[in-house]
Amino acid sequence: AAAAIVFVVAALLWLDTGGVRQRLLGAGANTDPIRMAVLPFANLSGDPEEAYLSDGLTQEMIAQLGRLHPEKLSVIARTSVMRYKNTDTPIDQIGRELNVDYVLEGSAQREGSRVRISAELIGVKNQSQLWAGSFEREMSGILALQADVTGKVADSLAIKLLPNEKTRLTSTRTVDPEAYEVYLKGSHQWMNFVTPGDLDTAEKYFDLALEKDPSYAPAYVGRAWLWIVRNQVGWSPPEEAGPKAKAAALRAIELDEKSSSAYEALALVRTFIDWDWDGSWEPWHKSLEINPNAATIVGKAVNAPSRLFSS
Repeated sequence: AAAAIVFVVAALLWLDTGGVRQRLLGAGANTDPIRMAVLPFANLSGDPEEAYLSDGLTQEMIAQLGRLHPEKLSVIARTSVMRYKNTDTPIDQIGRELNVDYVLEGSAQREGSRVRISAELIGVKNQSQLWAGSFEREMSGILALQADVTGKVADSLAIKLLPNEKTRLTSTRTVDPEAYEVYLKGSHQWMNFVTPGDLDTAEKYFDLALEKDPSYAPAYVGRAWLWIVRNQVGWSPPEEAGPKAKAAALRAIELDEKSSSAYEALALVRTFIDWDWDGSWEPWHKSLEINPNAATIVGKAVNAPSRLFSS
């Protein structure tokens, strides 16, 4: 019965039947958000082994922009845009297929300890360039580089940022470049996994990231997702996967209380491993509160029943 509720509410959300999506997510009644897709960043290194960097930056930019101003900007999820990787699909066709108003495309290249990002914001309707720019920093300043691109996109779309949003963009911290790099490698491995060995390799990368920086919350989030995936595909039993995923998610939240993906991981454990529906509501809600664009459609559906039909 619970699974049926999730399916039905997910369908309602997807179709926005009766304005369900707006009621659930608290979107403005009269204003539709701008819809945008971040296309997979091109890998300019010439080495396929370096794809983890461009793919990782794609995911990070989706996350950054998704948290920017959810009421004004809706960002398409990674799973929907990765099919355009290494294709020459025309912008207008992408716009129709994804139903977006703008696309952000770009490239990434690393030279020694420095990384360079070039990006371009394009209006789908007339395929006009709204903004283009290049940014280069030391790897330790990669988060600030992503914030620079995000701020330029906001300016180009005339999105007025709230004070807390401006603060978040200007207060990005430096990262241990080695920890960040192996974290990206781990993320690339698990997001493209085929075999159990792929997840084992990803786990080693996340562990290495934590050896280099024990306070690096994203690596704990990665570990949580690994164990969730292992359980869901039947490679690890719930009694092993559940506690390990939960411990990693809770540690990530302890280190970074603004991590939407950490709350989402905790919610997934409680929902689909512990089957604790009451206990899952709070982390689903928190994940959506931090970043409505990032949480999965299942998360939104799980969050719905206790609130959706109460008014």
